[in-house]
Amino acid sequence: MCTATVDTSGEWTCTPTTALADGQHTILPTTRDAAGNTTDGDPITITIDTVPPTTPVITSPADGTTLTGCRWSRPNGPERTGRGGCTVSFAGTGGVGDRIAVVEGRRVVCSATVHADGDWTCRGRVADTHRSHTFVAVATGRNGATAQSEPVTVTIASRHRPYKGWPHTGPREAASAL
Repeated sequence: MCTATVDTSGEWTCTPTTALADGQHTILPTTRDAAGNTTDGDPITITIDTVPPTTPVITSPADGTTLTGCRWSRPNGPERTGRGGCTVSFAGTGGVGDRIAVVEGRRVVCSATVHADGDWTCRGRVADTHRSHTFVAVATGRNGATAQSEPVTVTIASRHRPYKGWPHTGPREAASAL
């Protein structure tokens, strides 16, 4: 498989001359001294997994959908929610056991593990309503490799329109005219 020389600190590294195939392998290290005597070390078992996860798919909400029914609330406004936006439910498919993260930009909206039937669901809060949002599902396999879905763009339309002047960007008089 490979040969290495032990350095002065007693350490060594070895890269196989031929790549190991996917699957489980038992490796038995053997040392040879200057006189040619050999001693077997303890065997170790490793698993090689180079297969990327199944590409996930977001099945809900569908691309191009307009989501309605979210109650918009301004941060620290009359509703005293402390945050605006709404909760969105996501569903999709992927490889069994893969970890799914639904991402908007660099923010993880929600995450789930793909069930035995190949389906996953999660719910996450989307803070900014009244605009389009683009989401992707990122699957991470047991080996740490990732695969990304096609993007899904949805528009979130809340039941209530944002308060004029919120967030406040103009003169104080304009904000008090609400």
